[in-house]
Amino acid sequence: MPGGGGGLPGWRWGGYGGVPVAMAHAVPDVRVHGGDARLARLLAAAGSAVTVAEAKEIAAGALAAPPSFDDEGWMAMVTPRPPAALRVALAALKAALAGGEG
Repeated sequence: MPGGGGGLPGWRWGGYGGVPVAMAHAVPDVRVHGGDARLARLLAAAGSAVTVAEAKEIAAGALAAPPSFDDEGWMAMVTPRPPAALRVALAALKAALAGGEG
């Protein structure tokens, strides 16, 4: 799988437990998390240096990781103390990835 694309043309496999990196980028401007523009505004308002594309990759990594006692712990990789609106948007983004949206 790693390096070989696993039979998926144009996809490269990342360090997220076998989740293809392209999967994180395949999530469109979905309505569930309010859209990429809204997510970008929430990230900026929280003072996060993370881009929307990076937030999608982090969410894909959290989805691929073993379950944790803290379902929102991964959000600290986006910003140390995400405000409520950003937490909701990030949770929705992760759910969209889990549901195969994109």
